[in-house]
Formats: sequence, C-alpha cells, structure tokens
Amino acid sequence: GTFVQRPCRRDAPTTCGACPPRHYTQFWNYLERCRYCNVICGEREEEARPCDATHNRACRCRPGFFAHAGFCLEHAPCPPGAGVTVPGTASQNTQCQPCPPGTFSASSSSSEQCQPHRNCTALGLVLNVPGSASHDALCTSCAGFPPGTPEPGAPGEQGKGRA
Repeated sequence: GTFVQRPCRRDAPTTCGACPPRHYTQFWNYLERCRYCNVICGEREEEARPCDATHNRACRCRPGFFAHAGFCLEHAPCPPGAGVTVPGTASQNTQCQPCPPGTFSASSSSSEQCQPHRNCTALGLVLNVPGSASHDALCTSCAGFPPGTPEPGAPGEQGKGRA
C-alpha cells in the first residue's frame, strides 16, 4: 500500500507514501509510484475483491457461469431424460446423468434432478401411460377397456347393437 516517495540519503531515511485511490502495491517494493488497478470485470463476471491500497481488483464468474480457459461459460442444462447430479459452480460445469428407471426429467434444466414417477395406485388412480425417462406416468380415474375391446364410438362400432 506504499511506494518510495523519497529514497534514503546519507542524512535522511527513505520516505514512503501511501497509494492514492485506484492504485495499489501488494508487496514490499522500491517503486516510485503505485500500480494502477487495471483489472476490469467482464460482462459475465462480478467483483470478487475491490481494488484497495494493497490489491488489484479481482473478478469471478457470475452465478450461472463457470470459469474455463480464462472465460466465463454458461452452465450447460441437462436435457430431458437426464437430471443434475452436481450443480454447476464458479469453477465447474453442471454434471448430468440419465434418469434411472422409475424417475424422469421432462425439461432442459441446469438445476433440476430426476424426479420419481407419479404412483397412480397410491393416489387411488389407474395407470394410463407408463412414465419414461423424459415424462411422468399419466394416471386416470377411469379404468381403461380390456385389451382387444373396442371403445364405444370407435370405427366399426357404428350400427352394432341396433335392430
């Protein structure tokens, strides 16, 4: 936080001066002036530490982004059918895994985990469409028609049962 204002002489010791605003020195030095705080945070960054007399400004990636090769990249979303196993951090991308049997993820998300399929029986309902990795089970309150039984109004049913 200081610089050499006046070097020592035979009759006087070295005089140090304090760094002015927006300037710093981090280490013991012989500098004739403090260094300018020249770090500017980018569009996808935020200030992690402000410029002060002893440190330059430091930046970090904003929430939703991670640092990779000097750039802040957006956390990748997991596609439908996969869920987040490890959320993205400032230094690591989102980690995804395919949804295991009995679970699903219907949306593209960088935060949602795989969710268990709806249990129709426990809800007092009938399973209409089984769930998959990318959609939930669909339940109905009505039992379907037995396999092979045509539904009323289906093609080929007109005129049957009439005299």
